[in-house]
Amino acid sequence: MTHSAASRLGLKGTLGRLQPAHIPEDSQATITVSPLPLPQVVGPWELVRSLKEGRLYRLFSARPRGQSERLPPAYAIKCLRPELEHEARAVAFLAREAAVAQSVKNRRIIPVFASQLDRPPYFLVMPLLEGQDLASYLGRMGRLSIPQALWIARQTAEGLAALHSQGWMHGDVKPSNIFLSPLGQATLLDLGFARRLDPPEPTNASWLLGTLTYMAPEKITSTLRADIRSDLYSLGVIFYEMLAGRPPFTHAQPGDLARAHLQEVPPEITRFRPYIPRRLVALLRRLLAKDPLRRPQTPEELVERLVDLEIATFDTRDPQPCSGN
Repeated sequence: MTHSAASRLGLKGTLGRLQPAHIPEDSQATITVSPLPLPQVVGPWELVRSLKEGRLYRLFSARPRGQSERLPPAYAIKCLRPELEHEARAVAFLAREAAVAQSVKNRRIIPVFASQLDRPPYFLVMPLLEGQDLASYLGRMGRLSIPQALWIARQTAEGLAALHSQGWMHGDVKPSNIFLSPLGQATLLDLGFARRLDPPEPTNASWLLGTLTYMAPEKITSTLRADIRSDLYSLGVIFYEMLAGRPPFTHAQPGDLARAHLQEVPPEITRFRPYIPRRLVALLRRLLAKDPLRRPQTPEELVERLVDLEIATFDTRDPQPCSGN
């Protein structure tokens, strides 16, 4: 999308102001700052700044060894925590992310430039992205305009289509795994939970299967049934949140939230946005269907529907405020 189009959707000068630089965050990430003294050297890389620390990984900005310190770091290094270097499953998550990124070359998928997975320290090298994740953006903006929400949803669906075309599902689609550039270009992050679709690949039940707020009903009952339509359900939850300013289900207790995904009907989106076009309401209902057979069957199908709605609503001026809940 052009710079003028981004401005028209309310993106110009907004996304870029919030965080000058950010990097992909893993599914276990917290906002704890790492105490590791810097700079440190990892292979041919110099770790410059600790950006985020999670249960499995530490995330750093980095530059090639020997590069002038006057140049800002342009890379992100995801390092497996040292205490997990002998945990095969933790190494496997990192290896899975590298494998998916190598097999799926698409502008909507975070690339992995290099890795060290045969010996400690285990790490991945990715670009240092400028902007912020969708979770941070929604935290500030509340709900988004209809054209902007459609644009972000369509780009995310394009990323899922790229994964699907190579036989993968993402497995943990949520706002913190959708990264937005200063002009609103979306990139899917954190591919460690990705799974092969043919044949269906089970997930070890002793590890997290995703994020419950955005989890499809079939992933709660049986990981063997999950497929690309589970990712589409998760995107439907995000789409609803972008428009309503809150997810469809907001139960505090995990059991209640899981039960809602399995049994409850989401509140109509028109309760929060009365002027949403009927075709968009119908698409949201399909995305949030309990039965995968009632959802769009592929990301490619969803992209087509979203493009049609983008064209139809590009000049929409929602009389409801686009911030707040």
